Amino acid sequence: MRHLRSFTLLTITFLALACVAIQAQSPSASTSPNQLQVHPLAVPPVGCTLHCLWYSGDSDFGSVNWEGLFNGKVPNFGMGPSAQIWVPFFTAYNSNGWYNAVAVSSITFNEVTLASAAAPPNVTAMTFGFKSGVGEGNAGYTFASGNCTYTQPVATGRSNEYYVEYAITCKLATPVYVYAGAVNWVNIYPTISNNDSGLFLTNAINSPEINHIGWGDVMNASYFNSAYFGYSYDITTDLYSPDTEFSVGMTGTYVHYVHPPVV
Repeated sequence: MRHLRSFTLLTITFLALACVAIQAQSPSASTSPNQLQVHPLAVPPVGCTLHCLWYSGDSDFGSVNWEGLFNGKVPNFGMGPSAQIWVPFFTAYNSNGWYNAVAVSSITFNEVTLASAAAPPNVTAMTFGFKSGVGEGNAGYTFASGNCTYTQPVATGRSNEYYVEYAITCKLATPVYVYAGAVNWVNIYPTISNNDSGLFLTNAINSPEINHIGWGDVMNASYFNSAYFGYSYDITTDLYSPDTEFSVGMTGTYVHYVHPPVV
């Protein structure tokens, strides 16, 4: 297992490509959280407004632990950096015992880009994936994947001097059925055309979580996969600390699924 927590000592920008992680502070390590311009997001969260099964919570830009990790693809920049973060979620049972699964209809990742970018991220393609059994160096089993129907990213209202956050939502043409009572992992993988920006999935979910909805969060169990950056399903707590949870949402409905999902 590789220990790379020294990355947290750096403030990373996408253009420098010195690392895959960013932090809330400016290049001066003396910047304090109360100097950040934090804009709270009104409830309900962007991208999880209707039939929201789970929203892990708002990323707290004012936290000293606020960071982001690269998630997406930017083919027009250099050699085309790309990476995926696989985020865990626990599908809790509904109070109606007849329901044994959920039909997921959309997934939202809250990602930041550089405030200095000339325009918001321009998404040109997006895919999704659901996995079970992910572990250190282990890709697990993909039980659902495909292309997303999507709209362009929507600003969440959270930003600071250096980064602006957007809700990036993947709408599923066909629902993905996931059994209740198990931990699985999800990723959406947007491709953007902007070559002066990047996409970083944000973390720093407070306890109690801000604007949290639904299922409990699964902490410290996300995995980073990127051939470009040289990682193969490395647990994100080895990239920076603390990991807590990433800012992710999921919509759908509880169902009684007659034909069991392949998980």
